[in-house]
Amino acid sequence: MLRLIDIVLILLFGFISISHIDRAIEMQLPHAEYLPLVPPDFEDWTVVGALHDGGFVCGVDKIELADDEALREYLSRAKAEQRGRVRLRVDLDLPGAYIARVLELCGDLEIPVALEVIRDRPEVVE
Repeated sequence: MLRLIDIVLILLFGFISISHIDRAIEMQLPHAEYLPLVPPDFEDWTVVGALHDGGFVCGVDKIELADDEALREYLSRAKAEQRGRVRLRVDLDLPGAYIARVLELCGDLEIPVALEVIRDRPEVVE
């Protein structure tokens, strides 16, 4: 006994094979005479690097900050300057407590954070 789906597919392919397309339709695509120039939406990131001694390195100028209060002040200034996101760069072997300090600080200031883990040493392949 044939299933109903088999019969429907056979009929469908039969109708497709015997049908003819008599004419092609030419489509008129819209043409833009003026396209406004829109600048790309670039976001400025504040780069913060956490160090193994508990300090931080901030920005492209690599400003060294020794404690959490100095980092809070730096991030507050960056937020006021419309650099509203932080890219946290950490080493693979960095203790999680150092990362948590920065995440907590950014949470208090309501700054979104992206975590970027860097591998200091090349991976050994055996």
